[in-house]
Formats: sequence, structure tokens, C-alpha cells
Amino acid sequence: MREMGFDQLDYVERSQLAWAILWPTLILVLLVWGPRDNLGLTTQQLDEVDSWLSIILLFLVWPWAVRRAVRVGFPRFHLFVLRPSGGETRSMKYSESLRVAWLLIWRIGAILAAVGGLIYGAVWLAQGSRPDIPFQQHVAHPGLRGLGKELFEDLWGGALLLVILVIWMLKAAFNKEYSNFRLRLASA
Repeated sequence: MREMGFDQLDYVERSQLAWAILWPTLILVLLVWGPRDNLGLTTQQLDEVDSWLSIILLFLVWPWAVRRAVRVGFPRFHLFVLRPSGGETRSMKYSESLRVAWLLIWRIGAILAAVGGLIYGAVWLAQGSRPDIPFQQHVAHPGLRGLGKELFEDLWGGALLLVILVIWMLKAAFNKEYSNFRLRLASA
């Protein structure tokens, strides 16, 4: 097995890796968020659905998708886990995959929050007063959930944005030296 650097992957290969991690998330979002607005739920119930979906995504779907991506063989490369004991393996423990998933999720969330804050601030400055929040009638606490709803209102546009952000953040997941493992690439 010949180790390769993340920079050796071309854009198509990075996209394949991002898609391997994201498709389970997008399917769950389609199944839950698609019909949720037509169920006649109250704002509080919608917030509960969103909270439960976020918990399921963070603790189940994303870690499973990361572990699956390590097991999958891509056309020109595959992932492996390198542990301090010198062991190289094509499988991850749940706690390891949760750490990788958390790194991706919090960095993507931070970028979305920063961009949303900049847009909100620019609108506030341009208008000279606090702008109306169009999604406020659906979300009790607009914050990040409101920003997420606004950014992902168009599901396919949101999916494309998420793929781009994951492609960009994957390098951080491979450069990070976790406490008891490292995520690496090898040529197939």
C-alpha cells in the first residue's frame, strides 16, 4: 500500500469522497424535511423535528457514512486508519468516525454562520435598520437553524453548497492528527 497525500486527489476524486459521506445525509433530509412542512405541525413541533434530525445526523448518519467511506474502495484510492501502534486498517471505531464527522460538521457550520452573519450585517448596514427575517414565522429562534433553513430552502442548491463545503473541509480531516489515530489515503 502506497500512501498518498490529499493534494494528489483531483477534483473528481474529492467529489467522489465527499459524495460517499454526504448521500446518506441528503436522503434522510429528503425523507424528513421534504414532507415536514406539509404535516400541519406547530412551530415548536417543527423545532423538535429539526432537533431530532440534527441529533440523528450527528451521532448516527455522519459517523456511519465516514466509516463506510473508509471501507469503500474508490477507483484510484482508498482510505485507511493509521493508529500509533502501527496498525493500518480499513475499518474505524465509532468514536473515531464521530470525531471526523464532528470536525466536518462544526467547520461547515462555522462557515455558514459567518457567511450568514456577513450577509445579515451587510443588509442591516444597507437598510440602516435591522432587516426583517423572512423565515422567522417558521423558526422560533432564527439563529443557525433559521440560516440553515434559508440557505437550504432550495434543497438541490443546498445539497450543492454542502458538497462544495465538504470537499473543501475534507483536507482538514486528513491533515488533523487525532489523539489516537490518523485518517490517510493510499493508492488502489
